[in-house]
Amino acid sequence: MSPPPALDHAANTYLSLTFPSSSPYMHNPSSLTRLPSSDADPLSANTRAFQLIQLHHVSQVGELEDSHIYQVDGVDKSEWERVKGQVLGALKGDQGVAVVQELVPRVRAKRDEF
Repeated sequence: MSPPPALDHAANTYLSLTFPSSSPYMHNPSSLTRLPSSDADPLSANTRAFQLIQLHHVSQVGELEDSHIYQVDGVDKSEWERVKGQVLGALKGDQGVAVVQELVPRVRAKRDEF
């Protein structure tokens, strides 16, 4: 098993996507590079930002064949907070995606050793 990828959460936003077995992305996760279309107002600032966003496949999650990590490109961290709901909603509405989660860094608590 290869080591987990090094993720730079300070500079990038990452998403974890889980695909159903019937998903076209299961066998080619790199094919998911653009977000599904949005029904939002095409002239709004959020929609323009949404259209610039691209997804970059980073890796599979461990041994889970249906779960993958994607880097969100085309939007900086401050702008991400504005468009996050629209992006996550669009991905959740895609028939080829079952679960979408934003990956946030967490500090693990160290257990007491007895």
